[in-house]
Amino acid sequence: WKRCMKRAFIHNPYFRIISPLVHGVLVYFLILLVNNRIQEIAESFSNQEVYVCIALSTLCLETMRMGAIGTRKWMGRTVVIAQVLISLLLVLTVVYAGIAGYYRWVEHFSVTWSELQMFMLVYGFTTLLYQVLLISNELLIRENTRQLQTEERLREKVEADFIGFRHDINPGLLYGSLEKLLLLLHRHPDRAEEQVDLLAGIYRYQLMNRNRELVTLEEELAAAELLRQLLGTDTARIELACSNDLNRKSYVVPGAVLAAMDAMVRNTLFTADAPLSIDLYQEDDEYFVMHHR
Repeated sequence: WKRCMKRAFIHNPYFRIISPLVHGVLVYFLILLVNNRIQEIAESFSNQEVYVCIALSTLCLETMRMGAIGTRKWMGRTVVIAQVLISLLLVLTVVYAGIAGYYRWVEHFSVTWSELQMFMLVYGFTTLLYQVLLISNELLIRENTRQLQTEERLREKVEADFIGFRHDINPGLLYGSLEKLLLLLHRHPDRAEEQVDLLAGIYRYQLMNRNRELVTLEEELAAAELLRQLLGTDTARIELACSNDLNRKSYVVPGAVLAAMDAMVRNTLFTADAPLSIDLYQEDDEYFVMHHR
């Protein structure tokens, strides 16, 4: 509510300057129409009285603004009824003091109750209308802010999904596999289909498990075997050895073994005579260890 209050139209300097002028003139003509016939308006018109109405409108509008600010500051957010009642009481007090003071010290006679009642009725109605507009404006700002926050969260989610999808794609692996596929098409066309099947199997596993928090080690090792066959060649062999006491029903983060294996392959020099050997074993039945030699 405090943020909405700061963005409300009542704090706009143009509104604070122009609205008392317009409101004061309208109030004066309304009172003239009530107390006189249309033909008598020109005879009853007084510049001094217009200025009084404008000054009174300025005091009332600023009183309503300060009342709304003070009510929200000292009473919190669930104060709609209290805000309306306090603003109405303050405005009626200002109107009574202003009109009574004007008639006593400027016109030099006491104001009648009927004239005072007319002013209080008009400015009281204005106060209620002012509060309705203010509360409606605050609700609109809150709704717009909520929608913007929802759209921002959706945008962040889309960006996070895109980043996650980009990571799932693994452009380095894709580029290397396509390069190897082009070579196989020229030299060993019969093995190209096997290469495509291996690549498809790896990406199928990553995409199927991208929204899962954990997978079994057995599923991860099945995908790791596809990656071993995909990255290995006749001149650069890769060996993956798992210890016999390995608990294959344990859970791991999807892609953890694949990412570690891919990093080992890309940062190690190996040949057919000196293959890359990757060992996976479990220590103390708590965590898995991968190392290469």
